[in-house]
Amino acid sequence: MWKYWDIGSVDIEQYNYRLNEPTLVDAYGFSILGDYFQGYQAAHQYAYDVLTGVRVAGQAEIAACERYIYDLQREDLVFDTDEVDFILLIANQLKHPKGALAGEPFRLLPFMQFILAQMFGWFYSEKARETLRYERRFIKTSCFVARGNSKTCLAAVASIANILTNENGSPTGICAASVTKQARLAFEDITKMIKSSAPSIRKRFEILRNEIRCPDDGRIIIASSEADTLDGIRGSGLQLCDEIHAHSSSAVVDVLSTGMQSSKNPQMLMISTAGTNTQGYGREIFDYSVDVAKGAQENDRFFSIVYTVDAGDEADWNNEAVWVKANPALGHAVSLEGLRAAYSEATRNASARANFLTKHLNVWCDFDEANYVDSSDLFKCRDNSLSIDDYVGKVVYLGLDIASVSDLSSLVYIFPNEEGGVDVFQKSYLPESALMTLKPSLKSKYYEANKKGELIFTPSEITDMEYIANDIVSASELYDVQGISIDAAAGGTKFAYDLFDDHQLEAVAVKQGFGLSEPAVMLQALVKSGGVRYNSDLFEWCMVNALVLEGSQGDIRVVRNKADHSKKIDVCIATVIGLSQTILQSRKVSVYETQGLRFI
Repeated sequence: MWKYWDIGSVDIEQYNYRLNEPTLVDAYGFSILGDYFQGYQAAHQYAYDVLTGVRVAGQAEIAACERYIYDLQREDLVFDTDEVDFILLIANQLKHPKGALAGEPFRLLPFMQFILAQMFGWFYSEKARETLRYERRFIKTSCFVARGNSKTCLAAVASIANILTNENGSPTGICAASVTKQARLAFEDITKMIKSSAPSIRKRFEILRNEIRCPDDGRIIIASSEADTLDGIRGSGLQLCDEIHAHSSSAVVDVLSTGMQSSKNPQMLMISTAGTNTQGYGREIFDYSVDVAKGAQENDRFFSIVYTVDAGDEADWNNEAVWVKANPALGHAVSLEGLRAAYSEATRNASARANFLTKHLNVWCDFDEANYVDSSDLFKCRDNSLSIDDYVGKVVYLGLDIASVSDLSSLVYIFPNEEGGVDVFQKSYLPESALMTLKPSLKSKYYEANKKGELIFTPSEITDMEYIANDIVSASELYDVQGISIDAAAGGTKFAYDLFDDHQLEAVAVKQGFGLSEPAVMLQALVKSGGVRYNSDLFEWCMVNALVLEGSQGDIRVVRNKADHSKKIDVCIATVIGLSQTILQSRKVSVYETQGLRFI
């Protein structure tokens, strides 16, 4: 019955307080039978409701609740219900900072109590290894939820609760974001909540424009990556990273992580809605969060909760029944009629649809009206189990896109598979000298690709054609190479001749443009139907970056983004080039039996 964590021997009915203690009422008169009961029991009840289908939930949320029940059975952990109730008591002394409920007492919904209980309630017991005993368990928390579900308010509550219970001297809480404007939004919510809070809370703080002064000489400040505000910060309060989807790299999180290492019971909260940069750090954290919740990645100090519709729901995005998966505050902070209005607007075109999926269903959509492939289709094609080592001796087609002088060159290996599709691997090349002139975000991506073996830094000033030729020769020795297709531009024609003269390997020099429409359409169709399998970040990035231009005859051409040359498409182009030879090889008579080097 349980898919992700081993809780088969656990009687989860013990966590059904509505059945076991139906008369339970909190200090404010709210019954456990309703939605606003305030107490640790609400976290237990929430997990029970998710696991038994009372709450319609996505797989990532279900996995997080299975993990929670699993953890409650662990002897090396203690769930401190008194600590949780104290944190909830602090939260209930605060008031809504904005919206229709501004000024009203802030009452936590069950999913909010579940998140705060996880952040503050878990400690390692005396049965944990010695270096962990009595330490707070979760150092980092990641929460992704659709827009409008009070995530920033929840983060503000966590920040205030942390600073009031912090055991470090002069604790520093930080509101961080990719830009100062975004960081200030969370800071202002904290400010408003403190100003309107109960006197017992309000008297402990002094509110300034850019700083909140706190008990024990503590403070909450603003920081962002667009200024030098991160340098030298040692945060011992809550490190709040708001809207992580907008972070192009891990720079902000890395600096804050380093600064909190020497603190006692440090805490970081990354909170966000999905975004449009499917190749950025935010998407990486989103995927990692899902993997940790499902147990696919092991990190006992990382709590993650992701509210999103499941993969199969995206095609059924007009089904109101699945909207609640991404909107745990539906019927409260989120209005069903508001979602219906947003949906109606989203049906007018593909761009509006992508916006609805991203903001209201928490789905990543890298949408452009001219995008070559739909990123959601592409991501379904990824298979992280693929390894090119398993393809020795198999039929392969090679495609090569060559850089003009000192840019990215890509060699693609296309293996036809038994299902009628293709398995694609790639190796790209970049002269080391080119690294000096790259934008930091692009340089970071290239270094990461280099670490994974997807990108080779060649010790040269310009494209190292000999290095590439040697890899093609190696491929011909390892695999059954049936075709080699090479970009005719940037010296490709000469390279093809040299490859034959030096190594007796025949190649087809392919001219780019609308002449490659047929293989370009083929690749589109393969992605749409799930007929492509890959396991490469660089391949994925280039495919997402690729745009399409339609010709007057209904043919298409794959093009790059003219406004942003850092969005490379070389691996995508190499794949299309490689597929062009696959089309040629489908003829009854091999092209090599009738002619040598040719242009198409």
